[in-house]
Amino acid sequence: WYVVAWQLLATFALVFLATPVKSDLCKGEVCEYFFDVHEALVMGYGQFLAYPRNGTLFYIDFNGVEQRVPDSDLSSVLVLDGFERVAITINSMIPGPAIEVYEGAEVVVHVQNNLINDALTIHWHGMYQRGTPWMDGASTITQCPILPGNSFTYRFRASPAGTHAYHAHHGLERPDGAFGALIVHPRNTSAYPCDAAHTLTMIFSDWMHQNNVDVYIKRLGPGFFLNGPDHMPFSWSRSYDGKLVAEVPFTGGLINGKGRFRYQDGSFSQVNLSRFDVQPGQQYCVRAIAAMMEKGFRVSIDNHTLSIFASDGAMLEPTSAESFMLHPGESYDFLFQTSSVLRPDSNFFIRAQTLEAGHGMHNFTPAVYNNSVEAILHYIGAREEEPTTTRTVCTADAPCTVIGCPFPAFPASHHVRCVYVDELLNANASDVPAPFADNSTTSDEHFLNFVFSPLGVNNRKYQFSTSPLLTQLSPETVTPCDDTACAFNTCNCTHYLNLTLGHTIQLVFANIGPHAYGMHPIHLHGHSFHVLRIGFPPHDPVTGLLTGQSPDITCTANTSCALARWSQGRPGQRTARPLRKDTVVVPPGGYAIVRFVADNPGWWHLHCHMSQHLYYGMGMVLNEGFPYQHFLPPPPAFPRCGDFDVTASHVRETMARAELLASLLAENPAALDD
Repeated sequence: WYVVAWQLLATFALVFLATPVKSDLCKGEVCEYFFDVHEALVMGYGQFLAYPRNGTLFYIDFNGVEQRVPDSDLSSVLVLDGFERVAITINSMIPGPAIEVYEGAEVVVHVQNNLINDALTIHWHGMYQRGTPWMDGASTITQCPILPGNSFTYRFRASPAGTHAYHAHHGLERPDGAFGALIVHPRNTSAYPCDAAHTLTMIFSDWMHQNNVDVYIKRLGPGFFLNGPDHMPFSWSRSYDGKLVAEVPFTGGLINGKGRFRYQDGSFSQVNLSRFDVQPGQQYCVRAIAAMMEKGFRVSIDNHTLSIFASDGAMLEPTSAESFMLHPGESYDFLFQTSSVLRPDSNFFIRAQTLEAGHGMHNFTPAVYNNSVEAILHYIGAREEEPTTTRTVCTADAPCTVIGCPFPAFPASHHVRCVYVDELLNANASDVPAPFADNSTTSDEHFLNFVFSPLGVNNRKYQFSTSPLLTQLSPETVTPCDDTACAFNTCNCTHYLNLTLGHTIQLVFANIGPHAYGMHPIHLHGHSFHVLRIGFPPHDPVTGLLTGQSPDITCTANTSCALARWSQGRPGQRTARPLRKDTVVVPPGGYAIVRFVADNPGWWHLHCHMSQHLYYGMGMVLNEGFPYQHFLPPPPAFPRCGDFDVTASHVRETMARAELLASLLAENPAALDD
């Protein structure tokens, strides 16, 4: 039987009501969606430009008179944070419509690219794409980009279960609004601790007031001059470990497409925040999805303890915390319990705060940023007003637990205890890592160093191929890497690694060397992996600042750690119930060890999920099971693309023919009728 889950064209409205991600669970074996991807003007209202005041929208009519936008027209205004700019929308929404299906369902998404200038692909983040590697949506790796005015239909099986996402995967389009939730329910509904009425989806994103191509070019140079060209450019901000955390200034952020930005005088845009309505005395689950461009967030709810029970779709042993770290490409699921006591002021801030704690291009100078995104948790029955709550104060007597710290420690004065990703336990005790042995012919270990200069992997800045590696591979489509030259010099090349089908693959994601400036969330397409170890560098236990790099890895001289090995043998790893993820944060000066089995033939993108880093070249491709990829041929008439060059002889021949036609027309036009 066949169920069509229609996603109607809709827009985002400024309302006081609860603002969850709009979703309908498709219960059929086939679930069909229609995506219209197009630009929209934020705050555009017909021929007018709306503006907010105290949560209400106004505009100036043709007579110069202020008018209130009627309630019936609110759905026609894309509000976001209230700042006018052009954004990329899916079905006129940011975030786009949620896809919510059961595991194993066949998902069909018809994507119509109605962007004015730009090509497009959509990546189904977290989906294994077994048997359908050409549906992964990685531009020039698994498919040609969809040209403006063209359409492309994606069809794949929803697997694995869990909280995932979809987003644009061509150029720098994702941070401009092209993202949404992809929720896959397990067939065993009891495997998830909350029913639909008690499950909330929250999509976190940072939001710039200019398109991300502009942001990218300014980031490369000369920088961001926040106070005019006669001032110094923006000084890159740094995290609690003293390392780089932001290369572009924080403008604002969104939770489910709503947020506020701060004016230079310290005031905020007067738009409404996303609101989540809950009943007192109930347990709720939250699916938290990261759609950020570059910055990680520390997520918390005032006066509520969180219990983290899943990440990147994989269940883990519940772990209580005051907050957790959420980085681009990640997802976390958590529980919280509402108080049984309903007070008139039972409204609480949901907070996502950046990890910025200082600044400086070369040295760390402490600073207070207070860059954050908020939403509202509203107890049904409480007053319709904004919260006045404050964040939990961590003390020596009552320290806070934070899950997923990307650095060794907070400053001691913060009274925070970090729980690292490799300390979280897999809820499935039978999900054990594949065996790995140095003397085995079926175990392969690879060191991959993700650093800034050059911004790439093992000295190789990724050069995108001219046509898809999966479906149109030829010597003309790639820029080959010279392994000898690239070990000691920067290379711009189509960097890929061949994996043998059936082998156990252990990857060491390093962030080592003089250019290990900041953390990188590394995402792998087509797989999830077990996280066996996060290797942190040494640090000062009082200040939290790093004092060196991990001694576990030795780099060959003059290679920027493109050639690396273990210093004193492989360090200890968690092989008992390690967490499964598809995105892991690699700390500066440290490393992460992950393991999976090469059992999914295809070309799979492996890259930093910070969009600016990805586009600049911090990525590579895993060519998995190449001899068997022909068993999974692309569909007939699958789109083709690539470079083109015309020969001079062909042009001369056709020009000669045109001259012949012209002479025939001049001599006897009637003869051409025959």
